Amino acid sequence: MSGPSFFQTRMGQIFFEGTMPRLYRAIDRVADLLTERGQYKVVAVAGEIEEIQGTLDELSEDGWKLLHVEGGRMFFQRAVPSKEEG
Repeated sequence: MSGPSFFQTRMGQIFFEGTMPRLYRAIDRVADLLTERGQYKVVAVAGEIEEIQGTLDELSEDGWKLLHVEGGRMFFQRAVPSKEEG
């Protein structure tokens, strides 16, 4: 395929300079809302493996499900209602 790459086209420029930042902000707002409602949690990964395992065990027992680990952070989603919620 010849011609410019997508990022070099006007359409690519609009996508990377306009659409992508708007998508990022929207996803960030959704994460903030889920965090405020107690349905999403981000935990920094630090310490010895035993400490990290303890954090995982504690959150799992409290109804949190590990979604993924990225950039020194663990991302959790509420799997079941919290003990306080019943």
